[in-house]
Amino acid sequence: MRSLRPEQILLLLVFVLVPLLNLLVRWLQRRAREQQRPVPAEPRAAEPEGREKLPARMPPRVRVIEPARTREGPRETPPAPRPQPVIRRAGPLGGRAAVRRAVVALTILGPCRALEEHPPTPPARPSLR
Repeated sequence: MRSLRPEQILLLLVFVLVPLLNLLVRWLQRRAREQQRPVPAEPRAAEPEGREKLPARMPPRVRVIEPARTREGPRETPPAPRPQPVIRRAGPLGGRAAVRRAVVALTILGPCRALEEHPPTPPARPSLR
């Protein structure tokens, strides 16, 4: 069996420790939330039962906001309707965007230039000396 390199051991530890740390953080958060929740108080037996209980909290007061009154005087004319956008029909090639995508695809997927034969190089001139 091949021995593990230190990089592989470190990577394995990261893959194991990150989920464990995630579980630990979730557990600690849940535990902190449970401690913050108030424990419901036990009913008191010493209170007389004939007395009416007051509500624990009063609902907030509600303010009625009257609708804004319209201005008196000449009314503004509504804005003119927007002109309908001109819808151009795509040409036989599907429009400029489609042609652009096709050119990019052909450039990327075209033949590999490394496989092409190079033209023969002319022979080097002999030196005059």
